[in-house]
Parts: sequence; C-alpha cells; structure tokens
Amino acid sequence: MNPIVSVSTWFVNLNAWFQLPLIAVISYLLGSIYDGMYLEKMEEELGSVDEILADGRIGEITKWLNEKIHWYGSTRTPKEVIAAVCGKEVSAQPLVRYMKKKYTRLYGFSEEA
Repeated sequence: MNPIVSVSTWFVNLNAWFQLPLIAVISYLLGSIYDGMYLEKMEEELGSVDEILADGRIGEITKWLNEKIHWYGSTRTPKEVIAAVCGKEVSAQPLVRYMKKKYTRLYGFSEEA
C-alpha cells in the first residue's frame, strides 16, 4: 500500500473518531439545556417536580409533556418548541440555576460559588 494513502486514511479515520464523541457531547449538552428550560417552565406551571414524583403523580408530568411538546412531533424545530413552551429563546441559564440549586443542597456548597 502506498504510504501516503495509508497515512491519509489513518488521519481521516482518526479525525472521524474524534468528531463522533464531540457530536455526541454537543447533542447531549443541547438536550440538557432544553431539559433545564422545560423543567423550569413545568415547575412554574405545576409546582415542584420532586414533590409531584414523590406523591406518585407522574401522570401530571406526562400530560404536560404530551400537551406542550410531544403533541407537535417533528412539525416544530427544537428552537420553535422552546419558544412556544417557554416563551423565550434557548438559554443555558435554567440548567445552570438547576445545577447550582441541586449541588448546593446535595453537597453543601456555598450559595456564592
């Protein structure tokens, strides 16, 4: 095999190997950002999700998700769904607030951190 072809094939394969995990990380991050926005809106409308789950009222959450998100299927882009459900543009702030609250309570971190 030609050494140039071999090296270029190796580089392309290595490049693809690094890109796939990056795509997965970005996709996972976007999903988490969307979830943070949905959770904030859901709690604004239904109350504490932790309390709803503790009371075994998961049907309320399922109904909210079905009416606000699932009903529209792929007729809306994620950006359109966020705008329709949350009334604002995509933002990581709800996720950041959720994580600060959760980990401050869980590990006793300072509120200022």
